[in-house]
Amino acid sequence: MRIVTLINGLNNGGAEKFAVELCNELSKKHEVYLLVKRPIEHFMIPPRKLSDGVHLIQFHSSRKWDILFFWNLLKTILRLKPEVIHIHSSLMVFYTLLFPCFFRQTKMYQTIHNEVTPAYVKVLKWIQASGFLGIKLRQITISEKISRDFQKIFPKLSFTVIENGVKALESFPSSKEERYEGFKRLVAIGHFGPAKRFDLLADALESPLVSSSFKLEIIGEEKDPARPVTAYILSKKLDNVRLLGLRENVADYLANADALVISSSFEGMPLVMLEALSLGCPIITTPVGGIPDVIVPEVNGVLTKGLLLEDLIEALLQFDGLSSDQVNQIREHNKQLFHQRFGIDTCAQKYEDLFLSMR
Repeated sequence: MRIVTLINGLNNGGAEKFAVELCNELSKKHEVYLLVKRPIEHFMIPPRKLSDGVHLIQFHSSRKWDILFFWNLLKTILRLKPEVIHIHSSLMVFYTLLFPCFFRQTKMYQTIHNEVTPAYVKVLKWIQASGFLGIKLRQITISEKISRDFQKIFPKLSFTVIENGVKALESFPSSKEERYEGFKRLVAIGHFGPAKRFDLLADALESPLVSSSFKLEIIGEEKDPARPVTAYILSKKLDNVRLLGLRENVADYLANADALVISSSFEGMPLVMLEALSLGCPIITTPVGGIPDVIVPEVNGVLTKGLLLEDLIEALLQFDGLSSDQVNQIREHNKQLFHQRFGIDTCAQKYEDLFLSMR
């Protein structure tokens, strides 16, 4: 089977990492092409993870709307004649919206990488409106909850659920001497955009209720003090919060952490959460996106009651109150859950089954 994967860019986000890992896995059995619209920059980690079995095609198009890119993309698809086109970007949907009219034998899919957002609502409205042309772009959501939320808005569209998967991380905890003596180590990982709410997380670590129990390391690509979130955190001068910048060895940090913290206001199915599961790392998180389909309180970690600062503080205190036996049970359960549901091989098999079933 020849599979063409389309993505806008290969930045250090979860959707980009997932697209690369899925391409790598599918390329073990199929002919896989990864088509990337935007230029690949030196700081991007996902391109360096691409296996030799995946054919990478770059278009170096930086403008959002680019007629030349559309023409070159169309010519490339005509040349490759794929059985499957798999899209990982709402922008790419607009560029390929009429492709089913030209490629009747090609099955087209879009993986929706987030919960309901205005961008996805907009693109799905276009897909629904174009149905009279015989255009069929099948939708894949990454959790049951997200699927139900989209189905309520678009009852005439069909959504197939395939949970995200990742390659299991491999690392080993450092010796006890390297840990923070008398503190639990928290790790937060992601970009410094407003949705991740690292500023709110810093507020929580500043609270007297929490500050004496935890130290936090934030891993992300932004260390520019001119940016709002970074400047806000640095202005607090907290002894228990460190900004580590971009790190490629996140496995080492997760393996040595007492818990991963996700403070986001919205999410899809965060890959860092699945990577934490693979290492048995407990998770403290807000109940957004597909996270509640994975995290069960005191089974995988702790879910906050809501999105407020006090909810986050309460969750941290709840985790701090767990016994060592409870934490060890969480660690074992997380490893088991990962291998049952979230390995990239399991995920890729579900995609392969879907692609073959629709031929």
